[in-house]
Amino acid sequence: MTTGVEPCRVRHATRASGGVASWPGARSGVARARSGDPFKAGTLRSYDQALRLRVYPAIGQRPFYRVRRVELQDVVDRLVAAGIAPATIGMMTGALAAI
Repeated sequence: MTTGVEPCRVRHATRASGGVASWPGARSGVARARSGDPFKAGTLRSYDQALRLRVYPAIGQRPFYRVRRVELQDVVDRLVAAGIAPATIGMMTGALAAI
């Protein structure tokens, strides 16, 4: 399934690029969720917030393709240990899955 987003742009997305909300076509509906429906505005806002508050501070300025799965699992483990709500952690992992 094609998402309408150039793979190289997603693969090389960085903190400075703004993540999901700034994908070309994410707001216009060209980029689609896994269901095939356009991302809803609220979903994009939630993904953006999850990335800004939880992921970017943990990975710094590195491109996403440089971040290893074990590093993201460490972020999740720290959030669980800090008592962050499971729904919040789920939103963060959903944002990462969309990237």
